Amino acid sequence: MDRRSSKRTRKVIRIQWKNEDVVHDGVTLDICPGGIFVITSQKVPPSSQIHLQLWLGKDSPLSCRGRVTWVNRGQVVYYPPGFGVQFLDLPEESRKILDPICDGYDPIEAV
Repeated sequence: MDRRSSKRTRKVIRIQWKNEDVVHDGVTLDICPGGIFVITSQKVPPSSQIHLQLWLGKDSPLSCRGRVTWVNRGQVVYYPPGFGVQFLDLPEESRKILDPICDGYDPIEAV
């Protein structure tokens, strides 16, 4: 059963995430207004809080905290290894940038 409250859009976005003072670079598989899926082989425990930076263009990255909601270590065969993250404190101005991307329209690619 899918517990998501909104549809995810497949979108590769460069990200950086930090847990326990270790910084990791990576990419997303998909995104929705409430969170992202991070492709990684790094082991991150469920319910961990991490700091995220998402690069959506040439400007400064969007920053927020997130909570790891689930981890895929191969049990979902159509997803790569990684984890799902729920945004915890995404600023409203960042949400305005993210919402069109989540709806499938990317203003950065349209330029």
